[in-house]
Amino acid sequence: MLEISVGTGRLALPLAARGLDVTGIEISPAMPAQRRAKPGAEALTLSHGDMATGRVPGRFSLVYLAFNTIMNLTSQTAQTACFVSSAAHLRPGGRFLSEVIVPPLARARRPPPGL
Repeated sequence: MLEISVGTGRLALPLAARGLDVTGIEISPAMPAQRRAKPGAEALTLSHGDMATGRVPGRFSLVYLAFNTIMNLTSQTAQTACFVSSAAHLRPGGRFLSEVIVPPLARARRPPPGL
């Protein structure tokens, strides 16, 4: 499986501890040191790269982004690039998962009348 923006390994490390092969892409230079300090970090295969365009060798049965990660890409163009890159990493029949919150509609601003 491939985690886009693996960060400190909050998801990847427990998955690897259960015997799953986990590869991660991360662009932040601060995250590797935090991740390496955690038990089991050596089990991960990691690559430095941008979440929208980063590439790693291989194809995966699951590519995922969690914890609203996709919202760090603030344009539709960048989000689309991330989806295209994620799809290129999938095996035939593989799955793509993106977790994101949907704010309550009560918080959304209503457009002025007539728009």
